Amino acid sequence: MQRTTRVLVVVAVSFLFLIGGYWFLFTGDPVGRNKENTFSLPSTFTPSGQTEAPSGSTSAATLGNEPPQSVPHPFTHPANRKDLWVDVSQNEDTLIRRMAYIDDRFPSDGPFLVLILMHNEKKKKPSLFAKINYKDIPSICLPLEYWLQSGHLDLNHNLPEVYVNRVLRTKGQLRDEAPSSVQVTSDHKCNSGLSVSIPVRWNSREVSSKSVQRVKYGVCIHKALFGISDPQMLVDWVEIHKALGIQKMLVYLENVSESIPEAVGRYVRDGTLDLFDWHLNKRTRDFGQSGVMTECHYHFLYNAEYVATYDLDEIVISSEHKTWDDMFNELSKKHSDFNKIGTFLLYGLRWHTNFNESQHFSGHEKLCPKVKIPFYFKKTLRENKAWDHPKVIIKPVLTRLVQVHGANTVRGARGIKLPSESVACHHYRGEKEGKDHVWENAHFSDVMKKYEELVVKEVKKTMCSSQ
Repeated sequence: MQRTTRVLVVVAVSFLFLIGGYWFLFTGDPVGRNKENTFSLPSTFTPSGQTEAPSGSTSAATLGNEPPQSVPHPFTHPANRKDLWVDVSQNEDTLIRRMAYIDDRFPSDGPFLVLILMHNEKKKKPSLFAKINYKDIPSICLPLEYWLQSGHLDLNHNLPEVYVNRVLRTKGQLRDEAPSSVQVTSDHKCNSGLSVSIPVRWNSREVSSKSVQRVKYGVCIHKALFGISDPQMLVDWVEIHKALGIQKMLVYLENVSESIPEAVGRYVRDGTLDLFDWHLNKRTRDFGQSGVMTECHYHFLYNAEYVATYDLDEIVISSEHKTWDDMFNELSKKHSDFNKIGTFLLYGLRWHTNFNESQHFSGHEKLCPKVKIPFYFKKTLRENKAWDHPKVIIKPVLTRLVQVHGANTVRGARGIKLPSESVACHHYRGEKEGKDHVWENAHFSDVMKKYEELVVKEVKKTMCSSQ
């Protein structure tokens, strides 16, 4: 009798484990909560900037043994537009960026593929499906969900925002092998109307450490550059960020003089700067700025600990520290839950030329023809009141969506606002000013003086050698 009881107990326990195993296999959630967008927060960053994998998730690193060998990014300037965009509407109302990303941050959903889309909001969104291609196993067909949206239809500007960024993700279980490419179609069986192949970027947290340069700090200019003819503006921007300790910068190009990429070739060659072509070629506000920011986020998702997005005439400066390392080390000491802080909101301070001040920068020897002292050191009048158009620094793995003046964190993370007295986004937008103009709401500040000697020296090295 006792033996029979023991056998029944063993059978019952085995049955419960079997049921539990099937529940976990199909839900990815061992306790059955299956919460939407639940993300297990990483406890710490390792010195390399790599996070621990979320508990309970199927890391995309397990979807195969080794990533493909590193090759030049297909968006690198100069690129053909056919390598940048896939038209799934036949009339360019729905354009998908020709790169897919693996996102494995949400255990309840398992790893899924992300596609970045720009859609003409005057038109109906099409129902789309993805044929997921593998190297050694059969393809699968999965529906695509319109998951996130950045930007909105706005017809009230001189140049209306018509094309809006949508983030698509696959719905359904990916196979164990890593996908090699995706094809998009409106056919729910993925048998016809397939687009050209869209490569899958290996940016999972484990895989990326083998194939992609990992950095602590990255910065993107948050719109594709257009209408700019002065290459020194970008050289100045790169050099001031190098002085701040930024290891990687990403700049998108829509329509600029070829003198721009030529002038910054030095930074592209040494790996400091990536120049990606955008070429949306649509009359929409800032040529699809919302899409640029989404792609910046996913490009750096597991490959940078912190990423900032702002304009060419902006920089984030701490009045108390010289580098971002010093700034974030101090912030980490002030917040006991620093590993759960996903976004840092920074208010803007506008700067103007101080014509009444003696030209403290005039001591620099003449740089070379047509080269100017960077405006960071010429505009020394700082407005007292912070500008209510904040910019943001994010931890990419803790951020759900980044936008022009803010960002949304994943569940379990939070954002904080930084006081403009200590850290601010310096805004050097050109303004109409003259020697007789008095800025009543401004005062002199030499906070940028600590960068002047090094930055001017490096600008001179870059600009003068190209003339």
